[in-house]
Amino acid sequence: MNHRVTTQEMHERIERHGYSLARLLAENLPSLEGSDATLWMLSDDDRWLHPIVSVNTDSSYFEAMKTPADKSRIGLVAATGEPIIIGPRDSHNESVERLTGITTENMMACPVFLKGDLFGVLSCIRSDPAHLFNREELGRLEWLAFLLEAILGIGQ
Repeated sequence: MNHRVTTQEMHERIERHGYSLARLLAENLPSLEGSDATLWMLSDDDRWLHPIVSVNTDSSYFEAMKTPADKSRIGLVAATGEPIIIGPRDSHNESVERLTGITTENMMACPVFLKGDLFGVLSCIRSDPAHLFNREELGRLEWLAFLLEAILGIGQ
């Protein structure tokens, strides 16, 4: 029987594999033509999403970047287990934008699973409103999420 990976277990995996996760995101961000990519972890009580690895966002913002799962698009992905693409006119939680100064003109996000359970969300944003994400790029993000799952699953 699968059990959900706890926040503590996840932090231990991040300590072991954090460099590999960050490198995988950094090396693949150019192919997604994104301005930022973040791996978010769902809290044990499912109320928050915490950034654990990000490209182009200063990690000193991480604690303040935690996002309420019930008031964000990444929270919607966590709740439904379905990927999304949002455009420049779609509403979204702007608290991270205000904190980091990185404008989200459009975003794509997909669920990340471990041990068969959803544990987080991988998001990628663009600051250019004229260059919208498409289904093919979302497929590449889902492949990247699969690779992140493989790294996090090492040694389980």
